[in-house]
Amino acid sequence: MNTAFKPPRLPFSANYRQNALLHLIFATAVCYILLHAMAIIFMIVYPDNTKIVMSQIVVPQIGLKDWNSVAHKPWTLLTYFWGHVSFWNLISNMIWLYCFGSIIQNLTGYREIILLYISGAVFSALIYALLTLAFPNWSSPGYILNAQSGVMTIAVAALTLAPKYRYYLGERMNIPIVLVFVIYLLLNVMAGMQGNTATLILLGTAAAIGFGYMRLLQHGYRPGKWLYSKLGRVENIFTPNEEKRSNNHESRRSNTYKHIKKTSHYSQEYIDQLLEKIHDKGYESLSHEEKNALFKASREDK
Repeated sequence: MNTAFKPPRLPFSANYRQNALLHLIFATAVCYILLHAMAIIFMIVYPDNTKIVMSQIVVPQIGLKDWNSVAHKPWTLLTYFWGHVSFWNLISNMIWLYCFGSIIQNLTGYREIILLYISGAVFSALIYALLTLAFPNWSSPGYILNAQSGVMTIAVAALTLAPKYRYYLGERMNIPIVLVFVIYLLLNVMAGMQGNTATLILLGTAAAIGFGYMRLLQHGYRPGKWLYSKLGRVENIFTPNEEKRSNNHESRRSNTYKHIKKTSHYSQEYIDQLLEKIHDKGYESLSHEEKNALFKASREDK
């Protein structure tokens, strides 16, 4: 594996502009606040009918239910995964999103995260809605307002990308991603399945999309790069002075698919061994000397 490398920062300490994972978490939190702020307003305006207004008017406009609902309100395919009714459900989903999303962002860069997350949530919901057209009994008894499908997409994609990855909690303590994924299934999926066919379909489809997306990425197809290049052109129309700086930064951006040139101090074979170690065990598995060597190699490669 030949890659260019720059020591990754922690996902929350990275530059906000190029931290797609933080963008998703922040946007989801804002949507939760807005939804519950609306509930507070209705509590003041309609103190006796707040729950009725929320459950019969507001939630149906943003939640996912079945094909008939999607046919009349197609925008719900894009809104259902931003809302959360329960605060603890929000926290749980965001922790798992961070847990798995940080792997993808560190190994592939920030450009794939948002598209992967949204495409998994939207297409799994669309497939689910189409299935309810043929099998009405599979419809959810209530409106789905949850980010589980997007998180499942990210989780499976991370597992597909780095099945041997380990979370290092210290120099001697580490947890394999497979075990973390199993815990995620037990705590966050099976607890919500309890006879709910809609949840099974939605999460199963999201898992398949996460796997397929990552396999395409591993074979050189990068949808996120195409999307960001288009958005960058639009942005440069309004901020042309940023183009040069953006291009200079992208030329230095490290990810697992860029080629690294030989340097005068470190052999290509040695660099490849270190990058393989990161791919399998994570950046924290490197010794202090190995981190310095990889950092110097990336600096000389510029």
